[in-house]
Amino acid sequence: MQRGVGADAYTICIGHKEGDSLVIDVVRGTSGKFNPQAVTKEYAALCKDYRITKVTGDATSRARSRKAFAEAAGAFTHCGETRLWIARR
Repeated sequence: MQRGVGADAYTICIGHKEGDSLVIDVVRGTSGKFNPQAVTKEYAALCKDYRITKVTGDATSRARSRKAFAEAAGAFTHCGETRLWIARR
């Protein structure tokens, strides 16, 4: 079982659009030593609770993340960028 090694972090942000504004509904993060499979399952359940129908992930998303989110939300797309590029926008 793969685990975070202390320098890893796993985050999720759920939001929606209201007119021309973007509203952040929830932000969660996990860092340090953690079980990525368990966190993926937790975040996928969160998506289901918010009735998310599409999840977009960065280039670091692994196959198990794509599968878990696709099962919970119905669709997973890859944004084609790295997390560093996204953070700089």
